[in-house]
Amino acid sequence: MHSDGFKVSRSGEDFDIALLLESVWERKFLVLSVFVFFMVCAGAYLLWRTPVYEARVYLQVPSQEDIFPLNYGRGGTGDLEPFKVEEVYQVYWQDLQSQSLRRWFFREHYLPELSAGERRKSQDELYAKMGEDLTFSLNAQNAQERDFIAVRATTPQQAVEWVSAIAESAGERARQHLVRDALAGAMFRGRNIAREIQLKRDNVRKQRLDEVAVLREALTVARSIGLEHSPVLSKSLSNDVSAEMNGSLVYMRGTRALEAEIKVLQERVSDDPFVPGLRQLEEQLAFFKGMKIDASGLKVYRIDGAIEVPDQPVKQRAPIILALAAALGLSMGVLLALLCKARELMLARRSGSLPG
Repeated sequence: MHSDGFKVSRSGEDFDIALLLESVWERKFLVLSVFVFFMVCAGAYLLWRTPVYEARVYLQVPSQEDIFPLNYGRGGTGDLEPFKVEEVYQVYWQDLQSQSLRRWFFREHYLPELSAGERRKSQDELYAKMGEDLTFSLNAQNAQERDFIAVRATTPQQAVEWVSAIAESAGERARQHLVRDALAGAMFRGRNIAREIQLKRDNVRKQRLDEVAVLREALTVARSIGLEHSPVLSKSLSNDVSAEMNGSLVYMRGTRALEAEIKVLQERVSDDPFVPGLRQLEEQLAFFKGMKIDASGLKVYRIDGAIEVPDQPVKQRAPIILALAAALGLSMGVLLALLCKARELMLARRSGSLPG
């Protein structure tokens, strides 16, 4: 290496850095031309690119009044647990971020707005491009942030229509899911009540049959001793003996009374009047079987303010685009200048004007 020329020895040849810089400086107009060309192209792109507008809808958790139709008939001891507003809102967010909703939006809204030439592109490519224009932000853990849906489109009206369609469609899907869950819970509760009613009826019927069997045995005893009527007891013994007539002294009622009781029990048409709490259970069963939910009055989310129509396009990183164009233009200009210098040297060597 020579100290006066900043020369670097490599592969047997000397390359003078100062000579390279001088070569670039000699072609400074070429470098400047390439630089200006790239900057003009970047400026033209920024000026002629299609503007993109973004519309946002800010969301809030629904109120208890909003989900009241869903909780009708729920709550209380032994009944179905009522839905909480946080649970309802979570269902909405799950439907909002589902692939089925995105595919629906892609088919019904995104594709029809594309030109015939754009629709000829790959469906996967178009779907990925659509995904870049949709933003779902859920910041439930940060009280200073708000949940929102953001959609970008080429016109302000289209952006507002798209973001409204997504919010409403996700809300309708969440309402349908929640109504189905609520009705399924009501049907399950109804089946349990019907099973409880049947068990109570079977239990009362078995108790009636058991009572008939007891009375028949007592009737046999009463006939064997010839007791037709209940004996007349003194006042001092009536209370004690009458209390035992339901136990081992049932026969003391007499054959007439026993035969009448057996006949009544055997000819009983229905045990329902003797089933404790039956009418209340039947009322609950009728309620759950005929349960209907008015989904039109159900709200699974609330919009925080109105959806504003954007009046300015989204800034798509213009400084970054210009900086990249400047760096690329300068690099290409320098490279082109060096290539021109290398070509001159090669031609000079071939002509013999330079030593080999």
